[in-house]
Amino acid sequence: VIRGHFEKCAADGIGWDLELELISATGRRIWVRSIGRASRDKGGRVRYVEGAVQDVSERREAADEKRQLADQLVTHFESITDAFYTLDAEWRFTYVNYRAERWLRRSREELLGKIIWDEFPDTIVSRVQSEFQRAMTEQIAREFEHYSQGLEIWVHTHAHPSGQGLAVYFRDVTVERQIQ
Repeated sequence: VIRGHFEKCAADGIGWDLELELISATGRRIWVRSIGRASRDKGGRVRYVEGAVQDVSERREAADEKRQLADQLVTHFESITDAFYTLDAEWRFTYVNYRAERWLRRSREELLGKIIWDEFPDTIVSRVQSEFQRAMTEQIAREFEHYSQGLEIWVHTHAHPSGQGLAVYFRDVTVERQIQ
């Protein structure tokens, strides 16, 4: 693969920047980054090709591990029975699981990047807002129940602060409240 790019660069001056998986002389699989460019004379003709090859295996493995962890977290958040979403420090939705989509009656595409108080104005000046703000300000988890006018259900909520914002789990407890 690199030879083809080298030859094209030598002939036409077209550079390259590739990441490839190779097998080392010892039989180990490694990832390398290969870059190259043509150096031209005053007439514009290719005089020579210069480039470099760098072992990027560690960076690539770390990125793969990070991607696998992210996939595992998404699988976990999608499979839990509670509705779940995350908010950043500016109160914008950064993640919404399937159950939250159903209970909030909005798709994640509609919510991601939007501010919770703009999307659900009935939560402004409510227990939800005061508990969420307390969780963020004091960096303490909050657990509470409230009646959601917009959803017409009783909701049990867990709000957990993180360095990035707030993780919120909630579930419908209307039936339990009615029994009580």
